[in-house]
Amino acid sequence: MHGSSNLNKNTGRKNLTYREKEISKLRIQGYTRKEIADILNISHFTVKKHLENIYKKLGIASVVELIKLVYREK
Repeated sequence: MHGSSNLNKNTGRKNLTYREKEISKLRIQGYTRKEIADILNISHFTVKKHLENIYKKLGIASVVELIKLVYREK
């Protein structure tokens, strides 16, 4: 998705780890947790935990809110 390049403009993004940024970019692009796990060669449970941490750090509750956050920063 076009907005994924705007992730770094979000002030909350600075607090995310490299892996969390990587996972959030893939999630915004529409990949499922399982697909992300396969791409990164990690467990889908690990992806789930990273997404929980991302949402907590950014103060959001879903991928829809993550996408809105990215596009709001455009």
